[in-house]
Amino acid sequence: MKLKQHFILIFSFFIFSFLLQSCDKDEDIIPYVMINRYPINLNVANELTITGNCVFINEIGYGGVLVFCSYYDAVNPSESVYFAYDAACTVEISDTCSVESAESGLTATCPCCGSSFYLNSMGIPYEGDAVEPLKMYNTSVQNNILYIYN
Repeated sequence: MKLKQHFILIFSFFIFSFLLQSCDKDEDIIPYVMINRYPINLNVANELTITGNCVFINEIGYGGVLVFCSYYDAVNPSESVYFAYDAACTVEISDTCSVESAESGLTATCPCCGSSFYLNSMGIPYEGDAVEPLKMYNTSVQNNILYIYN
């Protein structure tokens, strides 16, 4: 009976230790940068009203932000679909080496490590050393203004 109690005590200790370690795990590998509803006027930045286009904004995010137009609805712009990614590569994790979109706009590649990411598929990597997707930011469209935020 005493052996069983010791086993339960030791087992409980290991489970508790594991849970404490998992609580300390940092989910974001890219440093947090606050983005509070950064506005992009789609009447001015009209390249973002074309499905498949991508624009780099260097003044927000850790490594800048890539904004990808997945679908633009000209009749009801609030129904448009945009993805916004921090341009910091998940391998390099640097604010000086940002991923760059390809001419097609559908992918982005890190010039430092060569990792490539799909911009229309949640920023998942498909080539190179990257295993983590690009960090995503939230987007919304109101009155033809695209907002990016955490």
